[in-house]
Amino acid sequence: MTRLPMPLYHGTSTLFLKGILDAGLGGKNPIESWGVFSFVEELWPLVEKNLAKEEEFMLRADAFSRMVNQTSTAMNFQHGDTYLSPSQMTAARYASNKPYGSEILSYALEFLEELVRRKVDGVTDGLYQRHPKIFDFMNISPAPLIIEVVNCPVEWLVTENGGNAGDQVEQIVNFWNSDKRMLEIIGQQTNFRLTNPIGADGLRIWLLNVLRWRNFNPEYQKFLLDLSDVPGGGLPVNA
Repeated sequence: MTRLPMPLYHGTSTLFLKGILDAGLGGKNPIESWGVFSFVEELWPLVEKNLAKEEEFMLRADAFSRMVNQTSTAMNFQHGDTYLSPSQMTAARYASNKPYGSEILSYALEFLEELVRRKVDGVTDGLYQRHPKIFDFMNISPAPLIIEVVNCPVEWLVTENGGNAGDQVEQIVNFWNSDKRMLEIIGQQTNFRLTNPIGADGLRIWLLNVLRWRNFNPEYQKFLLDLSDVPGGGLPVNA
């Protein structure tokens, strides 16, 4: 099994931390088990009717409709799998811009909060009765995380859209060996989909303190979480 010489990064939030520690990164699909896909299918008609035509929400509503349909074209709107980047900044940007650590869940809760605020019919009665767990997320404020994957097997990676990742892997390895600064730049346009779970002892997990929010280049501090007491089952972490 061939392993990458450089780390890969994943941005998420503490909402997903317990599942990652229990089953490894990519070991569970909480978006599916929490019923997020069925929730957004019910939420979208309410968003389309009440918010999508307003200028404030128009662009985000268009993106949300693609997430609901799980579109994969020039931009990937498929969710539920675990994605990794060779760029730490990409992971930090994702974690700091997606308050719940998941794009589809963050969009859904933003729209849900607005529909609740407007007291739209069918939200706090019917929709709540069918999806109480999603409504509970409105009462919490998760913290952003960066997860560093060490020595990831190349065979466990496919492209963002599910294709063969050989060319992308070769490109980032070449930059790692020749120009690591360029890797951070090129890596922001490169994402992989993880096909096998990686246990806690193959990960470093950093809590982010965002000092200055910027859409493309947030300023942040990292604080390494101590995982020494967490049972692992993945790859050894280099000192």
